[in-house]
Amino acid sequence: MPLPRLVKKSGEAGPREVCPAENLRAIVTGIYFVGTQVNKFQPDQRPALKIVMRFEVDSQKTDGSNHLLSSVFTYSLHERSALSKQFGPIMGNAWPQKDGDPFDLTDLLGLCCMVDIKHNTKPDGTVSAKIDKISKLPRGFSPFETDSNQIVWCFDDPGAMAAEGVPDWIKKMAEESVELAGSNLPSVPASTPGAMPTRGHALDPDDPNTPF
Repeated sequence: MPLPRLVKKSGEAGPREVCPAENLRAIVTGIYFVGTQVNKFQPDQRPALKIVMRFEVDSQKTDGSNHLLSSVFTYSLHERSALSKQFGPIMGNAWPQKDGDPFDLTDLLGLCCMVDIKHNTKPDGTVSAKIDKISKLPRGFSPFETDSNQIVWCFDDPGAMAAEGVPDWIKKMAEESVELAGSNLPSVPASTPGAMPTRGHALDPDDPNTPF
């Protein structure tokens, strides 16, 4: 039997463009709160509150738009958290310095910075780009500017799942959170205290035992 003929359909995606592995200017254009997430690779770890931060970088694709990269962080201000390690040096004294200091994470929206981008190559040869490090703009560098919309999104806001402009993979990640999926997540250890709430935030994001 011959192979069926392929026909290109309108809207069919072309080859995926990978952001170059460079140190580039960037700006935070999105902060997405996706709820309490189970570590699928280490299911024995306690679930943790997560946020996704989207960066628009100073590197254009062939269609003229800029590359967008996202990083997932545990929602914690602990000194060992990735949030503190990456953004603390950039924010300086504006970052919480002692126990009890509050911080509004939305203050990071619009932050101009440098991102060091690395490439990962899968066994099948697929290449993807990820942000390896975030740092301050060097002296003399002008901030990267963009006309893109900036967004703060929370999974449990009314109408959140119908919101336009939020990537489907982020909505799917939120749908798999402990808050929304609840006991339908078989990978959460039964011995994990408070790991199966049906609603609400089960973990203290500032708990030093929170996994990073």
